Amino acid sequence: MQKQEEISDLELLEEDSDFNRASRALKAMSHPLRLKILCTLGEEEVSVQDIVEQVGTSQSNISQHLAILR
Repeated sequence: MQKQEEISDLELLEEDSDFNRASRALKAMSHPLRLKILCTLGEEEVSVQDIVEQVGTSQSNISQHLAILR
């Protein structure tokens, strides 16, 4: 019986880890500018300069937000 309880505890920890990872990702994406950057990126590679032109902020600001998204 104890073995089964240990497995259940391990499964709960792994599940919590998934929720924590998802929570961090959603928090990073929740900023309006970062969401705009993600929409600009889509599924293709885009240079930082292209993002600057499409989003309308400085290269420094874009780089800071990209670091958070990483």
